[in-house]
Amino acid sequence: MKRNRLYLLFILTAVIFSCENYLDTYPGNKYDDATIWKNTDLIESYVFGIYGGIPYPHTWLTSASLVDESVPIQNDGIMDRVLQSTMTAEEPGAFVPNWAACMDGWWWDYVYSNIRACNLFFAKIKIADNTPEIYKEQLKSEVHFLRGYMYFLLLEQYGGVPLLDWVYNIGEDVNIPRNTFEETVNFIISDLDGSR
Repeated sequence: MKRNRLYLLFILTAVIFSCENYLDTYPGNKYDDATIWKNTDLIESYVFGIYGGIPYPHTWLTSASLVDESVPIQNDGIMDRVLQSTMTAEEPGAFVPNWAACMDGWWWDYVYSNIRACNLFFAKIKIADNTPEIYKEQLKSEVHFLRGYMYFLLLEQYGGVPLLDWVYNIGEDVNIPRNTFEETVNFIISDLDGSR
């Protein structure tokens, strides 16, 4: 029995030390930052991920049910409080996360995480040496549209919002002042025009 253990220990040691890079492997579905921005297919996948942030508009409760454009079939009191303007800060009803899956893509933090992804794309696409310039320009145009659309989602819910055109990182000042409604509209237009 003791001899078998020694034999097993010898085999394990030989296997581990015979392959010096054995433990330096990476999962096949995870990539480091440098790898992503040097590979056109991974950059394209990154942009597709931002497209995934566009909210799904048609579920059992559409956004139109939150205003007087439609009449919800469901009468659970939440829609009545929204439609009759009797909602309070203590009981925000339909505007709390996880109330309805169809609204997840509209929440402030979710939309801003997609805006951050757009800003990160603009910061990193400059180092994408292996991607043809014409394709980089196409992707930039698409991401400008996506960022403009994300700000539109915020604008229609909150009015003027803080406008970020840089990558916001942990530890930075979180007290960013809100921009005006007009400034937000102009920011969106400049993104859609490609002049930003």
